[in-house]
Amino acid sequence: MGVTPGGRLVAVKVHRVGRTSFRGTRRVRVYVADKRHTSWLYQSRLAARSEFEALNILWKAGVAVPEPLDWNRHVVVTGYVEGVELSEVPELEDPKGVLDRVLVEVEKAFKAGVVHGDLSEYNVLVTEGEGVVLIDWPQWFSSTHPQAELYLRRDVENVASFFRRKYGVEVDPEALAEEFLRRVRG
Repeated sequence: MGVTPGGRLVAVKVHRVGRTSFRGTRRVRVYVADKRHTSWLYQSRLAARSEFEALNILWKAGVAVPEPLDWNRHVVVTGYVEGVELSEVPELEDPKGVLDRVLVEVEKAFKAGVVHGDLSEYNVLVTEGEGVVLIDWPQWFSSTHPQAELYLRRDVENVASFFRRKYGVEVDPEALAEEFLRRVRG
C-alpha cells in the first residue's frame, strides 16, 4: 500500500518472478518470450508489464479489477481496493450470489479478450456488500490463444469447487464450466 503525492491510496505490487518459488516460470508463462533469459528481474519486469496490460484492457471494458495507474520495472501501481481475499472470508450471506458475480466478471473479461489463467479463491477480493474484484493478472492469456478455453474451464472449475467445498453451494464444477463455455462461445 502507498499514498500518491495527491493523497490517493494505492496498491503497490512488486513482482519477484524467477526466485526460488518461481523457477519454472520460464517454461510455463506466456509473457516470458526469451526462454533462455535467466534474470529474475527481467522476468519480473515482463510479469509487471503483462499484468498492467491486462488490467488496462479489463478496466476499459468495465471488468471489476483494480484501476491500473502505472508500472515501472517490476512494480505495478493500482488503485487501492478495500476488500478481503475470498479465501479469508469466513462467512457470506449469499455465497451463490457471490459465485455468480465472479462468473459475470470472468465472462466480461473473456469478451474483452482476456482469460485469467490462474483464477482461484486467492485472486478474488470480496468488497463491502459482497461485491467482487478480480486480481493478480500477470499470467493472463488472450481469449484467442489456442489453449484459452482450457484455462477458462480451469478458472471456472477452480472457483466453483471452492464455493462447493467452503460454502456448500450445490454446483457441479465440470457441468458449470461446460455451460459457461457454451454461453461465452455463442
